[in-house]
Amino acid sequence: MWLSPWDNDEQSVVNPFPLGAFFRPFTLVSESNVNLYDVRIAKLLGTKNGNAYSNLNPAQLFSDQTTANLIAAPFITAANPFSGSIGVVSSFDHISSNSTKNVFGLPYAETSLWPLINPFVTGQGVQDASIGGLQTTDAINSGLLGWVNGFQPQPTVHKPRVGDNAGVIATLPDTPYDAIDLPNLPLPRVQQPKVGVSIPVGTPVGTYSAPIYPYEDNMPLQWQEWLSATKAFGTVGGNFVDNSHDGVLNVTDKNIPLETYSDPTFNLTATVREARLTGGTTKGTLAQVDPFTVGYGGANLLPAAIFRPITPLNGAVGAISLYWATNRQNPGSPYLNAGRPIADSPWGLAYSAIAEGPGGWTFWNPGTNANANATWWQQAGLFPDYDGAGQPNALASLFPSTATEAQAAGSPFLAGQRVNRTTRYASPSVTASQDGLTTYLFWQGSIDKNRTGLVSNGGTQSTDIRTFYTLVDKASSDLMLEIMRG
Repeated sequence: MWLSPWDNDEQSVVNPFPLGAFFRPFTLVSESNVNLYDVRIAKLLGTKNGNAYSNLNPAQLFSDQTTANLIAAPFITAANPFSGSIGVVSSFDHISSNSTKNVFGLPYAETSLWPLINPFVTGQGVQDASIGGLQTTDAINSGLLGWVNGFQPQPTVHKPRVGDNAGVIATLPDTPYDAIDLPNLPLPRVQQPKVGVSIPVGTPVGTYSAPIYPYEDNMPLQWQEWLSATKAFGTVGGNFVDNSHDGVLNVTDKNIPLETYSDPTFNLTATVREARLTGGTTKGTLAQVDPFTVGYGGANLLPAAIFRPITPLNGAVGAISLYWATNRQNPGSPYLNAGRPIADSPWGLAYSAIAEGPGGWTFWNPGTNANANATWWQQAGLFPDYDGAGQPNALASLFPSTATEAQAAGSPFLAGQRVNRTTRYASPSVTASQDGLTTYLFWQGSIDKNRTGLVSNGGTQSTDIRTFYTLVDKASSDLMLEIMRG
C-alpha cells in the first residue's frame, strides 16, 4: 500500500500517514544533450514487432539464498485486482500505451502517480512549446497526457547547459535553472526520485537484489527518421517501429537496448523476513489475519497449515488453510475484561485461509478506507465457537457426561458436571489423503468435570481428555468445518 513514493518520513499537515520509510531515494544524473521527456524505471524488457512483443521478460530481483525471485513488473488483472504482485514502485510510475492493453495476455496495469503539481509549468510556456511539438492534449492510448498550466504530466529531466561541468540531477517535479522555492508547491517541495518493492505473500525469507535501470521511453523524431532511413535497429522489414511511451525497455533479439538507459545504475536490494499473522502486524506489511482497525486480545498458539484445492470462488482455485489454538472470544463474552480474555477463559480453535488465484495470492478482504481494514487472509473464525451466552458450543456432544449424551454423540461418557471455563482445545494438526482430495483436521481437547454429588467419589474433580478429528469440507467456500466426532 502507498500514498505516493515521495511521502515524507515525518508526519505533516499534507501527509498525516507517512509511508516514505518504505521507499529509498536514488540519484539520477543526466549528461544527455537532449531533454529527457518520458523517464521510467525499466520493469519490463522486450522486442516489439509491429503491435506485438516477443522476447518479453520482466526485470527480476534474485537471491543466492533461495530459488525464488521478485518480479519487478506489476501483473494485477482486471479479473483479479487484489493480487499482491504489484512489483517495483517508483516515483516515475505513470501511464503508458500498454496501460489498458494486454501484455503477457494481461493488462500491464501500472499504477500511475502522475501528473504532479508544478507551478513552473505555465500556460504561456505550454503554448510556446507546443509549436515545437509539446503534447497539450491527452492521448491515453498513446501513453501521453497533455501539458497544462500548473501541472507536469510525466517525469522529465532537462538537459545540462553548454559548458556545465556536471549533469542535471533529476528532481520531482522537474525545475528550471535558477528556480526559486515557490510557496504553493506541495511539501516537500522538491525531492529526489524514490523506489520501493512490494513483497508478495509467500516469498521465501532471504535477500533479493538486481540492478534497476531508469530509461527514456521517448525516441526523438529525428532519431526515428534516421532509424527508418538507415533500416537500423528498431526497424521491421525496413519500417520503423515506434516504441515510445509503451512502458517497455525495448531491446533487439540480442537484448541490446534500443532506448537510452542509465549506465552505470543502482542495485535495488530487499530483505524478506517473517511477518506476523495474528494479533498485530509487522512494520512495513499489510494486515494478515487481523485487520488494522480491529484489536484482537488473547493468545494465538500452535498453528497448523495445509494447501488444498477449493471449489472455485471469485477466481480462487486454491487456498492455504490455517488452524491454531486461541482464547480469543466473541464480543460480549462473559470471559472478556476490557476487551481481553480473562486468565481462565476457555480455549478453542481458530481457522483462516488465504486464496490463490490466477494472478497469485490475493486479498481475501480487499477492504476500504485506503486498505486500513484489508486483510490478506480470511477473517478468523472460531471452532467449535461459542453460543449466544458466550459459552463453548457442543460440549454435550464433544464431552458427554451421561449415558444419554453418549448415545447421541456416539462416544463414551465420563460422568461429572462440566466446568465450561476449563474447556481447552489445542495442538491442531492437518493432513490430506494421498490423492489430495480429502483433508482432515485433528486436535486435542479437554474439560474439567466436578464430581460433587456422586456418593462414590467424595466430591472430586476429573479431567476429560479426548482426541478429535473432522473432515474439512472442500465444497464449503467459507472453509467451515463439517463436524465428525471420533
